[in-house]
Amino acid sequence: MDMTILIEYIKQWLFHNERGLVYIAIGSYQQQGTKNNFNQQIPQWLVQFKCDHPSIPILIILIDPEFLHSDKRIKEPLLHDGVYADSWIAHSNIKGIGSKWISEHGLEIVTVAKIVNYEYDNSDEINGLDIVALLQEIVPYCDYGKLVVVASFTGNNLSMVQPLVSHNEQFMCIDPSNGLNFGCFPDFDRPGTSPVFKIDNKGIRFKTINDITISERKQIMSASTNVELSYEDCSFRLWIEQNYNPLRRLCQNEILLLLRMFDRIDKGNDVEDARANIKLSIDRCLKFDIDSQIKDIIRCIRNSSNVYELLRCVLNCIALHYGINNHEFDHEINIIISILESESIKFKLAEHFNRFYSLHFPTLQFL
Repeated sequence: MDMTILIEYIKQWLFHNERGLVYIAIGSYQQQGTKNNFNQQIPQWLVQFKCDHPSIPILIILIDPEFLHSDKRIKEPLLHDGVYADSWIAHSNIKGIGSKWISEHGLEIVTVAKIVNYEYDNSDEINGLDIVALLQEIVPYCDYGKLVVVASFTGNNLSMVQPLVSHNEQFMCIDPSNGLNFGCFPDFDRPGTSPVFKIDNKGIRFKTINDITISERKQIMSASTNVELSYEDCSFRLWIEQNYNPLRRLCQNEILLLLRMFDRIDKGNDVEDARANIKLSIDRCLKFDIDSQIKDIIRCIRNSSNVYELLRCVLNCIALHYGINNHEFDHEINIIISILESESIKFKLAEHFNRFYSLHFPTLQFL
């Protein structure tokens, strides 16, 4: 299959429709009879979108080499399962792409029997569909009312593709779960596994984390287990927590380790081993997906005072994720730093810090 043919087909579909949603599902082949709850070919959120916006056409691109039998016969998607069962009134082949079905409800399915490459590579060894190149080509056709969702069910983390495509997150959603679930059979009942849509005076688009106000963020992130959040709020909570996970790991793992190592150096205990551990820890810290300003602080670490400076900066960043103003949180940060500094048994640092963290940054369990 020539990838340019598929790209041109999607571009033309977006161009000719005043409004429309393109759903690209990678690794989407499923056996007949699969429970609708796990149906990634036409997931529940897509059905709900169609119910809420019945006039908006939907193009579903299913990409999976399993759609091609060894005897060269094309496998069908789950046309007889789910709410659109037996509504498919047209069936044809698209030269150079695959097979096509059209539902009387305004949906179109195209199957592409092809493997997908997840990393951009110009080598001659690539023989699959370059998803980064495909998405980059259709970015100019995405706008208010013309949206693209890309999901992967292959075990590959599609969120790694996001920074490789120069797209607007309001119109193109790459990995609806934001790296929360890149397994083969996600549970779409779980918050955070599907995109959130927003309608404003310009039309329909995706609602992103940047749309959440400080007050909304504080309400969502500071909610306790006995507070009932909406599905949308739970999704944003999970996505925000996912975004600051590197900062949390930085605090709970590396910063506490660095404090212990500098304490050993100050006491003259296994100094060379401690210095080696500090170097390894700094190298690990610099590999985290974190802000460049924080990395600059990490590069300048020479003593425990530098580590506390780093801790202060990281805690302020996490607080901002929770919608907490830095000025409101200075006192709390001073307290935890004072506790860590005064603790003589450095292996108790984690105990103090985890208690502080659970108090100020509570987590929720989503079923």
